[in-house]
Amino acid sequence: RVAKLQRAAAGRRKISDEGIAIALSDPRPAAQLAPELGVHRSLIARIRRGQAHRQVNASINPFAGLMR
Repeated sequence: RVAKLQRAAAGRRKISDEGIAIALSDPRPAAQLAPELGVHRSLIARIRRGQAHRQVNASINPFAGLMR
């Protein structure tokens, strides 16, 4: 059930996995980065705080679950 829900959520994403990786690694402010990725700056900020796209963050950092 969880896998099915994650696949459905991935289809509704506004940003790709590559965009998420860029948002996490780029040092520029979210307001400058968001127009390039085609999303709102609040989504970039939520990704960086770990509040959005947690499963993608976990695949990038294997210790992401321990940091909560």
